Amino acid sequence: MRLPLATLLLSGCGLITGLDDFTVTDSASSTTTTAGGGGGASGTGGQGPAACPEGHADCSGTCADLATDPHHCGTCNHDCLGGECQGGQCQAFTLVEGLAAPANILVEDDRLVWSDGDRITVASLDGTGQKTLVAGPGVIQRIAMDALHVYWTNAGTGEVTRAPRDGLGPSESIVSGQLSPHAIALHADRVYWTDPSDGSVRSAMKDGSATLTHASGYGQLRTLAVDGTSAYSADPATGEVMKLPLGGGTTVILATGQADVCELALDDTHLYWTSGSGVHKVPLQGGTTVTLAESDAYPCGIALDVTAIHWTEPAAGTVMRVPLEAGAAEVVASSQLEPFGIAVNQTAIYWTDLTAGTVQRMRK
Repeated sequence: MRLPLATLLLSGCGLITGLDDFTVTDSASSTTTTAGGGGGASGTGGQGPAACPEGHADCSGTCADLATDPHHCGTCNHDCLGGECQGGQCQAFTLVEGLAAPANILVEDDRLVWSDGDRITVASLDGTGQKTLVAGPGVIQRIAMDALHVYWTNAGTGEVTRAPRDGLGPSESIVSGQLSPHAIALHADRVYWTDPSDGSVRSAMKDGSATLTHASGYGQLRTLAVDGTSAYSADPATGEVMKLPLGGGTTVILATGQADVCELALDDTHLYWTSGSGVHKVPLQGGTTVTLAESDAYPCGIALDVTAIHWTEPAAGTVMRVPLEAGAAEVVASSQLEPFGIAVNQTAIYWTDLTAGTVQRMRK
């Protein structure tokens, strides 16, 4: 089976070159109309506000067509953040364009971060104020972010590196001498990473001190999620999704038969993942695996909010979501070229498009 470009780009087997300058697309302007009321002299004999025409809603004095108004889309004061409103639904909006091959993306507080080959960029949530945290050498694999820094693994240099997330300081290598660091995760005061070359999970303090090896010899581990007691990953050689105790102990096999696991995510009760067969979840303590959505379009990027799991399907050009407790899968966006990384916050969904070279945003 031919794998999509997303799989090849992140395999760590080659260096992406030829990065072009990128531009930020300004939000399209739009106007709303207001219904004027007839005024009476000296406050007497006047008429109240005129009724809105049929098919419009009175949104605090503004008559809005909820089917098409980008500032009142579907309901009053639901702004599409630059995207169009069609049929009462906000549409995707190109936030950043002109990138080489954007892959991973994170959003937190007022910061948006994405990787693009050997480059990592941080920006405001509207794509403005971009600052380059690193621009080569090497091959950026995965990124992670806390309140102070952005962290990343570099398979080309064998390093785990960080830089201030405000872009106001230099990057620093905190761990070196790794074979091929890949997935990365943060928890408390430590940074964790996998190395597919020896099937290991390692960690260090966020300044790079006190390095530990938590597991090794598990195959080409390319995924990682961490909580206070365990690391979670998947072994592509066996198709097993695993729970690895950080303090040592017996590995728990949470699921089997999971080919092409792309990404993991977890909340307080469940582990979620995308694979070659769809989107799945299993209790953190073990139990029955539940398939939330079936798909043969190579589901990959994954992001959770309090109600839903979101993912990308590079082969189908779609962005999808489904309730955490199971239900009907919904198409968030279609006609994308190759959506890959995805991130969500309270108001919007962000994703990268590898082939289009863009960062997209869509109001929830």
